[in-house]
Amino acid sequence: MKSVKAKCIIAFFLLFGTVTMGLLGSQQTASANAVNDYIMGKGWTPSANTNDISNALPKYAYRNGVGKPEGVIVHETANSSDKLSSNAIWNEINYMLNNYSSAFVHSFVDSTNRVEIADPNYLAWGAGPTANSRYIQTEQVEVEGKDAFAGELYNLATMQARYLKEYGLKPQLGTTVFSHAMTSSLFNETNHTDPNGYWADMAARFYGTTYTMNDYEWLLEQVYNQLTPAKYKVGDTVQITSGAICEANGYDLTNRRGWVGTIKSVTPTSAGSSHYEYDIDYNNGVQSMYVLEQDLQAAPAPAYKVGSLLKVADYATNEANGYDLTNHRGWTGTVKSFEINNTASSHYAYYLVYADGSRNEHVLEQDVSLSNDCAFQVGQQVQLKQTATATSDGTSLVSKQGWIGTVVQVAVLAQSTSKYQYTIDWGNGTTSTNVLEQDLAKPVASVYKVGQTVQIKNSANIESNGYDLSNRRGWIGTIKSTAVMNMYGSHYEYYVDYGNGVQSMHVLEQDLQNPSSPTYKVGQTVQIKNSANIESNGYDLSNRRGWIGTIKSTAVMNMYGSHYEYYVDYGNGIQSMHVLEQDLAKAATPKFNIGQSVQITNSAISEANGYNLTNHRGWQGIIKSYAIENAASSHYEYYVEYPNGECNMHVLEQDLQSSASN
Repeated sequence: MKSVKAKCIIAFFLLFGTVTMGLLGSQQTASANAVNDYIMGKGWTPSANTNDISNALPKYAYRNGVGKPEGVIVHETANSSDKLSSNAIWNEINYMLNNYSSAFVHSFVDSTNRVEIADPNYLAWGAGPTANSRYIQTEQVEVEGKDAFAGELYNLATMQARYLKEYGLKPQLGTTVFSHAMTSSLFNETNHTDPNGYWADMAARFYGTTYTMNDYEWLLEQVYNQLTPAKYKVGDTVQITSGAICEANGYDLTNRRGWVGTIKSVTPTSAGSSHYEYDIDYNNGVQSMYVLEQDLQAAPAPAYKVGSLLKVADYATNEANGYDLTNHRGWTGTVKSFEINNTASSHYAYYLVYADGSRNEHVLEQDVSLSNDCAFQVGQQVQLKQTATATSDGTSLVSKQGWIGTVVQVAVLAQSTSKYQYTIDWGNGTTSTNVLEQDLAKPVASVYKVGQTVQIKNSANIESNGYDLSNRRGWIGTIKSTAVMNMYGSHYEYYVDYGNGVQSMHVLEQDLQNPSSPTYKVGQTVQIKNSANIESNGYDLSNRRGWIGTIKSTAVMNMYGSHYEYYVDYGNGIQSMHVLEQDLAKAATPKFNIGQSVQITNSAISEANGYNLTNHRGWQGIIKSYAIENAASSHYEYYVEYPNGECNMHVLEQDLQSSASN
């Protein structure tokens, strides 16, 4: 059987061997050169690409199928005249789209643009059959100048990092990252050497250095990591996973499995399946300095909080520092603090203070349990009874009767009918210590819940923080959160969102009520008032005055004298989507009823659909149906059937009159 050390060494080379082998076994890990230093010094962050994908381009699958590319290729146009034109990228794109049967790539970049022209789920024609069937291809347009070259390289790295990330690939030169020159050498299907000459010229003239694919791969990794932020940050508490084998430097990590520690630093890496490695301090003088992100998870929270009342187990022997604990078996103490401590099966140790003032400063989590004798625990909400008068030390509680608060500490006390006393945080900046258990109860629930629609009362004046609330009287909104607030006659306050970009964040319970219902319902027929001017979004409504329509939806909108707005469909392909309640009325009823005998007026010209009606002037018929139609001065149209079997299906109300026979 292989030793743990041997296994770790094998795993290390399996994970990281490709870092030093690379293309044809000769690649070495790249480091930033003067060009990369200049780019990174700019502090740029990835922005959006321009999507100009053409549907005219052919769509053929990669060798592994649609949506399965294996990496990216860097191209360069080799057209030095592009340096003289500010519109060069679009000239190149248009030329390629007009000649795609010869060649095309997936995207173009210059110093200020990243433009996608072909769907990366399908292959392009730019690097020979083998490379085409595997890789997404990006073309650089030649630019001139130090900043222009830096910007183009950053745009190239951003474009290709996004491609790699989208398809679950990591940047690795010779595996997922290639230049056209590299694929020419590998597959012998083209003789192109781009972008080698262009990069060498620009780096030499403007930076006095070289620039190679090794340097670009380093830049690509940095941008890739910008797109993939570290999962953990300095100061976070984390735990080594049970599957961890070794650190990025090959050090054994199996003996740290399950350990909890604090992150001291974060460093980008391309090792394993991770993007970052972490320096972990275990708070016992031991550190793991190169732990991969894949080997970390969020640490379990301490089982007990500061202020909790804990009981020392009957089997406890020693504290984490070796001090005897047997003489405190069965004792109950209050937690003053806790610390990370990976000893035995524990990950935390607690500082306990007992009722007689004695203490144990490093009691392991495995040796304590929550005392179930007390009625309330740390973090629990409680309410002070109306009969409460004073704390155990005589401090008056009368002014706080009925208040709701949160337990922050529990302590043993033998007094009156209570065995315990509590420290209560009232949530308004005040606390009460030494509150007897007999004076506490479970709190009443808040009247309103998160997600509930409420209305500000007309008697409301101010929020709990003093902000004016009188200008929100009658407003309707949705509760986003609730919190304890003991003020006036209230024990809760609410964060109310009015849905128009305005919120009231500290509304007392006494200032809320269930909302009034919308005057109109979905499906109801309504009419725009003749006084209507604009919708809530500012759209003109004066040209819809008198129009009749059907309500399709309703929403809260506190504006002018309204608290609701309506989506009104006029049945003719036109809608008003934000009509305030104040601008609606019940619709006028149709002038004529189904079955009624009517006559076409002598002034009738055409139906609502434009059909000629002059040849039916004076004709009498029976109404078979009607519908809303806001045309000319009418709001309804009618289906009229004549005794001879003919009909007009869209006769406007203005073109009808009661039949003389009625």
